[in-house]
Amino acid sequence: AEKKQRVAALLAVGERSSEKYRQHFIGRMMPVLIEHAEDGAIEGLTPNYQRVTLEGGSTSTPLKENELVEMELTSLTRDGFIGRLEK
Repeated sequence: AEKKQRVAALLAVGERSSEKYRQHFIGRMMPVLIEHAEDGAIEGLTPNYQRVTLEGGSTSTPLKENELVEMELTSLTRDGFIGRLEK
């Protein structure tokens, strides 16, 4: 029981640390390599391996996998960011 409590406490510390680190990127423009672009769901990775999901999930300009685009990181998700394409 004590081991489970310690593990839970360490996981919580890790999540808070990750969120604090990622908070510094909100509002920044970052290059994002598109990994998945299908069925309106567009996701990619920044150069520091942070996951970004395109805000709204679609764009007037079709994006392709392995395409590099500039996105503004607008908000946090549990494991990454929501991003908006550069206008």
